[in-house]
Amino acid sequence: MIKPGQLNLMTSGGAVAHAEEATGRYRGTLEGIQLWVALPEPTRHAAAAFEHHTALPQDELDGAVATVLVGDFGDLASPARHDTPLVGVDLNLHGPTTLPQRPEWEYAMVVTEGAVGIHGRQLPPGKLGTSAAAATSCTSTCANPLALSCSAGSRSRNRSSCGGTSWPAIGTRSTRRTRRGLNRTTGSAGSVPRFRSSRHGAVLAPGPAMTLEATVGRVRIDKQHRDAYQAQREVAKPVRTATENAGLERTLVELVNIRVSQINGCAYCLHVHVRDALLGGETTQRLAVLPAWRETTLFTAKERAALTLAESLTTLPDPRAQEQDYADAADVLTEEELSAISWVTIAMNSFNRLSIVSRHPIRTRPTPDH
Repeated sequence: MIKPGQLNLMTSGGAVAHAEEATGRYRGTLEGIQLWVALPEPTRHAAAAFEHHTALPQDELDGAVATVLVGDFGDLASPARHDTPLVGVDLNLHGPTTLPQRPEWEYAMVVTEGAVGIHGRQLPPGKLGTSAAAATSCTSTCANPLALSCSAGSRSRNRSSCGGTSWPAIGTRSTRRTRRGLNRTTGSAGSVPRFRSSRHGAVLAPGPAMTLEATVGRVRIDKQHRDAYQAQREVAKPVRTATENAGLERTLVELVNIRVSQINGCAYCLHVHVRDALLGGETTQRLAVLPAWRETTLFTAKERAALTLAESLTTLPDPRAQEQDYADAADVLTEEELSAISWVTIAMNSFNRLSIVSRHPIRTRPTPDH
């Protein structure tokens, strides 16, 4: 079993099997980084081996805490085996820091929380940035804590394949999503570093220096106080039951969720509930005009009443306007429907604020075509 801050190392020239499973006692998000390295010819056909390291060396830098996962970093050396020249470091940044670099090495980094700005452009969480920059140092600045994993190694012509796409000999993979087909950058050593995005990640072109400006997301309050977040999630279950008992269609409930999220400007909740609505049979036409639903005839009387009530409970206008909105909704909805829609609105407002405060990231994924 591996715990935060520990390292498992598997070595095999043929094949090795392993499982990635939670213990069953944890219900939150698990984050981990995997580094795959092509073995050199002298050891690539050796017997499979496994190492488990519970204590790894740490160094307090100016503005960061560095945990050396593999290789040498400054005066520290990881006890983990490495058959090729490489280094892997886990960084927690809390201020400006400068990291030593070897000009002849390639570098890769992935952000687990926060974002790294490279010459005015950001490398967001979950994206892989690579560089072959001929630089002697890397300067990072941030005002708040940042979680960052960085790996580096000597350049190699060896390449391995995965799923038909070409990988550099040194790569990183997040347990949340497999990174494949990252572009290998080329260029002259004297060129200015530039940032470009590929389909699968962010790529740094080579240059004499790499300057990183780290911008950090806020405290993830769902992770900081998991019991409170779990209690919040539990509220959603009886609310859903209330809508079902009231006979409300799922499309109507999702319209309320989406409209409330539009008013509050919650990108993450919109990302989730627009997809749920499409999967539930909602049309792109109605979703497209939802902010101007009053100006169309695409919505039923019950849906219009639900949207009127949801908007009023979200914006909380003056008492006279609230009374009029409630009366208009009550002309169409039963008491059970009024109560259920009110609870949907209250719960959605709460989730909106939770996601906005935590700045929950949105990861690219396919959207159903309706």
